[in-house]
Order: sequence, then structure tokens, then C-alpha cells
Amino acid sequence: MEPNVEDRTIEFVSTGPMCRYARDLPLLMKVLSDYDQRLQWDTK
Repeated sequence: MEPNVEDRTIEFVSTGPMCRYARDLPLLMKVLSDYDQRLQWDTK
């Protein structure tokens, strides 16, 4: 018999902003993309 976890999941699930400032977006994208070199985030 498995425990009923549906009632407790709402305590841990939340939504919110990914970052506070727009200038943090490039760093966030680097982290989320696992520093994939094909994306060239450092090129201006």
C-alpha cells in the first residue's frame, strides 16, 4: 500500500520569478543550459 502524497505536494510546490533582475538572466540561462558551448552565451 502506497502513501497518499497528493495532499502534501501542495506544501512544496510553488511558482515564482526565475531571477530578480533582468541582468541576471544570462547567468541563469548558462546554469540551466549546463554551459552548453553551442549556445555561445558569452558572445556579444
